[in-house]
Amino acid sequence: ASISEAANGMNDTPGMYLPAHVDGWKQLTEALHKEGCTLVAQLWHTGRMSHSSFHGGKQIVAPSAIKIEGGNGVQDAEGVEQEHEMPRELTMEECESIVNDFQRAANLAKEAGFDGVEIHCATGYLIDTFLQSCSNKRTDKYGGDCEGRFTFLNEILQKVCEVFPNRVGVKVSPDSGFNGMGSSDNHEMFLHVAKRLNDFDVAYLHVMDGIGPEANMKWWGKMTSNGFHGLCDPVELAALRPLFSKALIGNANYTADTANARIKEGNADAISFGRPFFANP
Repeated sequence: ASISEAANGMNDTPGMYLPAHVDGWKQLTEALHKEGCTLVAQLWHTGRMSHSSFHGGKQIVAPSAIKIEGGNGVQDAEGVEQEHEMPRELTMEECESIVNDFQRAANLAKEAGFDGVEIHCATGYLIDTFLQSCSNKRTDKYGGDCEGRFTFLNEILQKVCEVFPNRVGVKVSPDSGFNGMGSSDNHEMFLHVAKRLNDFDVAYLHVMDGIGPEANMKWWGKMTSNGFHGLCDPVELAALRPLFSKALIGNANYTADTANARIKEGNADAISFGRPFFANP
């Protein structure tokens, strides 16, 4: 769910920033709780993955004014395919305001009956672009070395974990090359992220580790690719496991057999599946 109107970047996606959103979500959470389900709301800001048509013509935003190159394009508010646009760099005050938007969204998710939230830090959305050196060239507290680029997520987690202690997940995609992402220091950066997440009252780390040199996947019906950026060694669950003591979840390109094998070897507590369950036939 988008954390604010400014976070939108796709048609027909849900929000978590208005009272009406809470009222709508309550119908879902109440019905699914009756079926014994545990519900986690994924919260996001699309950043430079958005298009100006979603924002009244205003320029899209990112940590730095760096355009997505070699991407797959973006659908505008009318559903028409467009080239990616040049974003403007967020001010420090705007960054701090977005941190508060994540906190507000978490509070609304709790009011709506969700049992936890997952912070979307993957696939070229806003937080991912703060984490990666290819998209973050800032010289203030939100940029620089690994710890500097972690600052934005750090501040978000401080706020959100107050709302949902031990009920917050973090999703990352360190190996994905889509949407202009992929950095030569990703191996170092995301091991740092895993280690730092131990400092927070989070429930799990959700890693799209199935994107890699050996993967073979169809994306958006447009291409077949392994999706790997190839700029450094892939970040594997086995490398993250010694650094992160809480639940570790793998994702992307798994089968039942490979998922069971990953859990059996002790490098994952669970494997998540998305497209096989909710994609259209």
